[in-house]
Amino acid sequence: MDCGDKYNVWAVGDSGRVARTSDGGNSWDLEESSVSVTLERVDFLDTLNGWAVGEAGAIVHYGAGIWVRETSNYQFSISNYQLSIYPNPFTTSTQIILTLSRLPEHQTTRVSETKLRIYDVTGRLVKDFSLPTAYSLPPTEVIWDGKGNGERQLPGGVYFITLRNQEKAIDIQKVIKIGGKK
Repeated sequence: MDCGDKYNVWAVGDSGRVARTSDGGNSWDLEESSVSVTLERVDFLDTLNGWAVGEAGAIVHYGAGIWVRETSNYQFSISNYQLSIYPNPFTTSTQIILTLSRLPEHQTTRVSETKLRIYDVTGRLVKDFSLPTAYSLPPTEVIWDGKGNGERQLPGGVYFITLRNQEKAIDIQKVIKIGGKK
């Protein structure tokens, strides 16, 4: 469940169900999320932009009044990776640690380059990191100094760190940068 404010609240659940209230819970509307798996977590930046994640790596984005799923035939098991960020929030730099376990052999041809991408709250790509191949990847540590791809210091705010393979986003973590260029 995510509370955008005291009136706007979203909740997710089984079979891709999304419930939304805009009157503080007096009435609820069911919305189609475009997936049929259980959605486990929802997070909204404002009343117009949000994401929900669920089973089998399902990620759906809410924008312009509709839910849209990132499509892929590849199912990346949540047990195959761990993405951690510390400290969060941060002021000068944050450590991003990615650990991928060895994948079953039948999946090795489907996974190649793994990328970390950082987006601002408008969805604009501000920084990307190319990582070694995902097969047998040892723990990888990336230090983000709060700078964008052009090496300019980014302003304080909310950013989304996305772990991707070539086919889809497989994890999204929110990070808060305090201070920085205004």
